[in-house]
Order: sequence, then C-alpha cells, then structure tokens
Amino acid sequence: MKWLSFWVIFWYGFRYARIAQLVEHSTDTRKVLGSNPSARTMLNIYLSLLGKVPVVGLILLAATSVIVGDFSAKMWSVNNKKEFLFLAFFGYFLSAFFYIPTLLRQGLIITSIAWGLLSTLGFVAIGLLIFKETLSIAQIIAVTLGVVSLLILTIFE
Repeated sequence: MKWLSFWVIFWYGFRYARIAQLVEHSTDTRKVLGSNPSARTMLNIYLSLLGKVPVVGLILLAATSVIVGDFSAKMWSVNNKKEFLFLAFFGYFLSAFFYIPTLLRQGLIITSIAWGLLSTLGFVAIGLLIFKETLSIAQIIAVTLGVVSLLILTIFE
C-alpha cells in the first residue's frame, strides 16, 4: 500500500508543480522563470545537444541501448535479480531517448529499418554467443531472410 501512496503523491506533485511554483513568486511582472528551467527550455536543450550527433550515431546509440536492455532483461529472467530488471528499463529508455530525435532529421521508415537491423543483429549475437540459444533450420533461414530484407531496404532507400 505504501507504493501506491508514493505514486499518488509523486503524480500529484508532478502534475501540479508548475502551479505551486507560480505561487512561490511575487505577483509583480518581473521576468523570473523560477528555480527550474521551463519544460520548453529543457526540450530545446535536449534537441540541441542531440542535434549535433549525426543520425547514424544516434541510431547506433539507440540500437546499442536496446541491446543492453534485452541482455539485461534476459539476465533478469535467468537470475531474477532486480538490478538487471532496472538496467533493462534504463536500456529501453535510452534507446527511445536517442532514437526519437532521428525522426526530426530522417524519415520513420529509414531510421526504424536501420535501428531494427542493428538491434536484430545484436539480439542474434547475444542469444547465440552469450546465452547459447539454438535455432532450427527454418528459424535460421527466417532470420537470414529478415536481415537481408532489412539490408536491402536500408541500402535502396
């Protein structure tokens, strides 16, 4: 029950923080933004910083992050340690963090195919090499055809 009350307080505080911040300041029209930068400023900083990284670099970072997330999730499923679960969530978060700005500079189809190709290769490598998973002949053919199709879509954009 404690966790529920924590989330209610957290959500309430998050949702109404701006109203509370307005009350903290005097009502005259000095140009004071408050102690925290506005959400728009934080978004501009985020996009400005990641805008300096090439699209290929962001896709590599996003794919690497999701591979780390899946590796951690698999480790959690094997060992049942909470640390791996939190690392998995963090990897998935970072993947979205790096991937989303690519959509401002490149189309959805190309970026998602490139991300999918890189992450698929990483998943296959981790599954086969680290976790010693096996694939049937049909699965090997399907994975190979899938990777080839992603390569063709990426090359002939």
